[in-house]
Amino acid sequence: RGERLDSLLVKPVQRICKYPLFFGELLKALPAECAERPQLQAVAAQVRQMGEEVNGRVKEADQEALKLKLYEELGGAAKLPADLELLSPTRRLVAQADVRLARADVRAAGRRRRHRLALFSDVLLVARPTRKIARALAKGSKPPLELRAVLPMLGCRLSSDGGGKALVLSCEMPRLRYKCA
Repeated sequence: RGERLDSLLVKPVQRICKYPLFFGELLKALPAECAERPQLQAVAAQVRQMGEEVNGRVKEADQEALKLKLYEELGGAAKLPADLELLSPTRRLVAQADVRLARADVRAAGRRRRHRLALFSDVLLVARPTRKIARALAKGSKPPLELRAVLPMLGCRLSSDGGGKALVLSCEMPRLRYKCA
């Protein structure tokens, strides 16, 4: 019929999302005293649960794709420490953000640089765009990243700088303080 293969493959997944709506409307229209109502309610609950499972797996796949993209932006196995195991199946990417950070020590006070923070289930990665920024931005792509720190979540603390204008991230191992204004 002239449809692309990917559009045909997604149709069953789209139907799974429509079935709960169908059963909801059917149950609304069905009289309360109908003998088949309990069976239809049970089927509707199973279909709703199946839809939630499918949505959960799609979300997991999206997070894995983001994790793989970050791994590639960081240079993959060639650039990352061997013990980091960024693509470990037990490590989840929770969030990532592009921010401007300044080291909170005296030497670099006031100098804010672009960084990418990637929060995983067990570590916080701090990376900085490499010097190839102008070329990458001219091509319309994100610049490659250089890993600056791997901070275990057990030893990190997030606090306010007192004036409420900046957040301070302090880590015990390695001993670092970053300020995000």
